Amino acid sequence: MSLGWTWGYAPTATVGDLVEGNHIHHINMNQLLADNGGIYTLGQRPGCMLRRNLIHHIGCHGYGGFGIYHDEGTSEQIVEYNIVHHTQDAAFFTHYGRDNLLRNNIFALSGGVLHINPGAREEPHRTTVFERNIVFWNGGGLGQGRSMGKWSLERFLF
Repeated sequence: MSLGWTWGYAPTATVGDLVEGNHIHHINMNQLLADNGGIYTLGQRPGCMLRRNLIHHIGCHGYGGFGIYHDEGTSEQIVEYNIVHHTQDAAFFTHYGRDNLLRNNIFALSGGVLHINPGAREEPHRTTVFERNIVFWNGGGLGQGRSMGKWSLERFLF
């Protein structure tokens, strides 16, 4: 599922979307494509809500088999009460964005080195507020690897 079509922080007409109650599964399991997610968002998204979705078994070729994927400039979006599991890469990933709120989600058993990545690019503002979520994994870690800098309070609030 793809939402938005404005790269970066330019204004967009796609505001106030509600994505709720979907079962998204077995996407790209043949691993032909890269840079994909169960729910993929792009650009400023004021008033957009992703909630009560079940997302699992998301594959990729190389990188990008994310459950929820906030790509370039995804901002002002609320993500809540979702269950995301068995993704080839991180269950939740943000390339870069501003003021996104993730609360009361379950992210479990991704196959990635990192299981969540709330912001891959250093920017001078808060990218993600991450509250009351559960992250469960068997291998790899939660931490700061690959393309991710430090999780500073200026950029992230956990």
